[in-house]
Amino acid sequence: MVSQLNKRFQADSAPMHVELNSAVKNNDTVREGLMLRTESDSMAPCLYLDDLYALYEDDTGLDELITDVKLFFESTVETLYMPSVNEMTDFMNDWERVGPLVECKLVNSNANSRRLAGTPYRRMGEFAISYQVRVGDGDSGYYATQIRDEMLEIWGINREELHEAAMRNMRLPANFVLKSMEDMEDAKGPVFILTTKKHIYGATAIISDEVRQSVGKYMGGDYYILPSSIHELIVMPKDYAADLWALEQTVRDVNRGPYVPEEEFLSDNVYEYDMSECKLLMSRNHVAVA
Repeated sequence: MVSQLNKRFQADSAPMHVELNSAVKNNDTVREGLMLRTESDSMAPCLYLDDLYALYEDDTGLDELITDVKLFFESTVETLYMPSVNEMTDFMNDWERVGPLVECKLVNSNANSRRLAGTPYRRMGEFAISYQVRVGDGDSGYYATQIRDEMLEIWGINREELHEAAMRNMRLPANFVLKSMEDMEDAKGPVFILTTKKHIYGATAIISDEVRQSVGKYMGGDYYILPSSIHELIVMPKDYAADLWALEQTVRDVNRGPYVPEEEFLSDNVYEYDMSECKLLMSRNHVAVA
């Protein structure tokens, strides 16, 4: 496909070409994609091969698929401003501009050992609070770049200042969402989904003690937390579900099912929040993580 795409660009005298690119994503998953390169050395979008393969499986012929990919890249160049590498470097080196775009996300630390290497992060039990710069929005998500250790030196800040900036920008007490699962198939009782308004890395809401307390007040007391993905958590009152083993099995079943891709896995463990102690605990051993 790469060679055929480049032949078509050459035939049109288009000042661009595509090449294969590998990216390490969440949980150290590696995704292969097609990266556009232009004469001006601008930053460019990437089309992941698994997404293209899904289109190919959907009765889209190879020739038609190549045409669609070429049109996508050409349209992107025409309609979107893509900064050059130098422009992007200047932007990323300027804390005054980057600071308001810093965010944090909650991930599994063991599953992200490769991705977290050389980056500032904060441990929270088995989890890690990682940091990124949100540089743009897309149709199905947003574009972000991982913050690395050397960036803090360039910006002249420390890890605590980075965390404080990210928490301010996340505005979690105002941006969390708690919605009932009663309309979902097989859902019974007071079971809720905890996420953020944009739902992307929505499990991050639980790092805020204000959010944890707000959820507890709504639940009327202590509650269980089931990490169903990096995007959302399932929560329920403790007095509603007393069988911890059954909850742990539920989490494992959800994580191994078809609805949670490997890249979106967060944890197989059940957690609980103690309202009186203001502590987030792993239910199996009652070790506090926050």
